[in-house]
Amino acid sequence: MSVWLLILCVVFLALAPLLAILPTRRQRQVAELRQVAALAGLQVRLCAPPGSSREQHLAPCYGLPLHGRRKLRLAGGYLREAQGWRNLDPRGEALPEGLLEDFPEGVTHLVLSPEQAAVFWNERGANKDVQRIKSALEGILAACSAVK
Repeated sequence: MSVWLLILCVVFLALAPLLAILPTRRQRQVAELRQVAALAGLQVRLCAPPGSSREQHLAPCYGLPLHGRRKLRLAGGYLREAQGWRNLDPRGEALPEGLLEDFPEGVTHLVLSPEQAAVFWNERGANKDVQRIKSALEGILAACSAVK
């Protein structure tokens, strides 16, 4: 009996490091969301949200790049709060009504720049939420872009 227990312990000690490097269910889910986003044409990066320092906090940023000769008429950042979206630049122009309502839960910031429209998302959702993000960003780009 003790020989079998010793063999079992040795096998367990040999397999333990291999089991430790396997991705968790959450890591597999995040990888799948990011793959779906990449296939949909979104760029996923880790960035500092507006108002935080780079060292303080990096968050997943899902961006839809501007292709061709389009240029955004609006630029800036928007923060989702309990009472709704707030423009982070008090002098900045507000987005047209209804454009920010299509984002799924967990989207905290919207950033419009000359290169892309991007959102910061906590990645706690399903593949359909990635499609909702893409559709909402496309709507914002259509409403806020002008041809050069």
